[in-house]
Amino acid sequence: MTNFLRRTHRRPTWRGRGEGFRIVAIKPGDVRRVSRDVGKVKVPKVGWVRFRWSRAVADGVKSYRVTRDRAGRWHVAFAVMPEPIVGPGTGAVVGVDRGVAVSATLSTGEPLSTPTLRRSEQARLLRPQRKLARARRGSNRRGKVKTTIAKLKARETDRRKESSPTGGVCS
Repeated sequence: MTNFLRRTHRRPTWRGRGEGFRIVAIKPGDVRRVSRDVGKVKVPKVGWVRFRWSRAVADGVKSYRVTRDRAGRWHVAFAVMPEPIVGPGTGAVVGVDRGVAVSATLSTGEPLSTPTLRRSEQARLLRPQRKLARARRGSNRRGKVKTTIAKLKARETDRRKESSPTGGVCS
């Protein structure tokens, strides 16, 4: 704040914007399945909130976190102790070489590439990026442009998570 008042830096920003909030000590009836793709979770002081049921929720869930990503999408993540994953146990060793043209190449010669945006989507991304460069910091227009960019980037991130063998879950 001192540097801001000296006019050498911008106004300080709040940290932890993407943290969302965590609900602990939930009761067994606080998470319900409405249909095959829809569920409801009870959020204190808000009520029942619908969400898309994308994967099974284990019994004995003790807490969940509600977050909002940069694209404006809300997510509910249930905290569960995962079962240990046993490795293949082949004893084989492989090296990984990170590159530019190909994301990674194994020492066996197998290339690993991550999916990106299509050419048409990359072209659609250029215009908002140019608008963002011209927009004034803190303006409403800049916020809208950042949301537009975030939606396209979220699509790219979702594609990478869908193609990864762990489904976007790091071990």
